[in-house]
Amino acid sequence: MIKHIVMFKFLPQANGKSAQENLLIGKSMLEKLPNEIPEIKSFEVGLNNNPGEKAFDLVLNSSFNNMEDLNQYKIHPKHIEVLNFFNQVRDISRYVDYQI
Repeated sequence: MIKHIVMFKFLPQANGKSAQENLLIGKSMLEKLPNEIPEIKSFEVGLNNNPGEKAFDLVLNSSFNNMEDLNQYKIHPKHIEVLNFFNQVRDISRYVDYQI
């Protein structure tokens, strides 16, 4: 099993919307992916409740059976659509993939 965790810090303004508006849009987009991509085994999206200088705004905690499934997820057209949105509204992102 592979855990795939991604954290995002959003731009204060992007696409004519505030960070909070884009956070809600991004969260909604992400939450639809498990119904679209069969390789996803678990999927949790959370918004940060404890803001701070070093804090990120949104986290994705997901799991896949293996790296091949994770790689299929990464190139799936629905994931690419979400990724394109996040590339427009995020300041930075960080990820970690590890085996459990």
